[in-house]
Amino acid sequence: MSMAFARENSRIQPKTEAFLDALFGHMTLTFSSSELHIAMPDIEVPVSGQIRPFAGFDERKSYKVLLCNDSMVVWSARRPFDQDIDATTFNFVDRDTVWVYAGSTVPGMPDLHVREYFQRVR
Repeated sequence: MSMAFARENSRIQPKTEAFLDALFGHMTLTFSSSELHIAMPDIEVPVSGQIRPFAGFDERKSYKVLLCNDSMVVWSARRPFDQDIDATTFNFVDRDTVWVYAGSTVPGMPDLHVREYFQRVR
């Protein structure tokens, strides 16, 4: 779903599309009542036509729900490996599928206008 959205709605270069296609679908998010566990395994991704290692990570952090309704959950937590706080919006497609905007407002990072979809595993 992530790549279908990117292909239909984003103007990304072929090398960026190949990178995202290799990257998406590996991360898992596990929520408890107070903690988020983010796990991304080590994988290989194409970078300018060359296959390169992409270092995974494993992080746990507390989070706080700011808003919750039938169509979204907005929650806040520390940025990955940082102390600054970000808010993230999960937009529900159905009971088992959410998407998060994967663009960027960070200076120096491109805003790709993509969505990363996550499927609940029970």
